[in-house]
Amino acid sequence: MDSLVDFLADECSAYEAAVSLLNEIDRRIMHLAEFPYAHPLYASPMRLPIEMRYLPVKSHIVFYTVLEPAHVVEIRRVLHTRRNIATSM
Repeated sequence: MDSLVDFLADECSAYEAAVSLLNEIDRRIMHLAEFPYAHPLYASPMRLPIEMRYLPVKSHIVFYTVLEPAHVVEIRRVLHTRRNIATSM
């Protein structure tokens, strides 16, 4: 997450936007603790070794898994929607 903020702040000269995005991602991820299965499964064009879910947040997508039996949410990737998601997984 720090690299995302650094990129937006350095490359785009948008520190406030980067912090706002990070805060929104954090807020949405915190809700996953209560409802880890609230978001759909990611339908990957290739077979993934684990079940992956996704959570859209503004111009980014948070990919995560739910580790059983404890319902622990593990964040796997945060990607911009302009990225080729299939090649980034």
